[in-house]
Amino acid sequence: MSAFLLHQIESYRLEKLFYHETNQQLELEAMMKYTWDTIQAESLLVGSNPAPIYIFPTGEASVTSKDVDEIKEIMIICSTTEGREYKATIIYDMGIHEVIAWYETN
Repeated sequence: MSAFLLHQIESYRLEKLFYHETNQQLELEAMMKYTWDTIQAESLLVGSNPAPIYIFPTGEASVTSKDVDEIKEIMIICSTTEGREYKATIIYDMGIHEVIAWYETN
């Protein structure tokens, strides 16, 4: 094969891999946003603990929380069916209903 053809094949393979990674990242971000919006609407505003797991077609989100006085620390771990993860720890003030800090790793 010519060097040009091999270069084109490698470029196509890398582009396909890039789009696959990008789609997985978008899926994780969508799961995180939906989970956080649901936690805010269904749990934090009424003062209850969030559901421990949320199931999505492309993966799941697990939620843990702990209370220290009026501060709630919530950890959300979203994972795709292919094993990619996106983690966020949210520090939420129940008194003023505001996010104090948001730390994430993905």
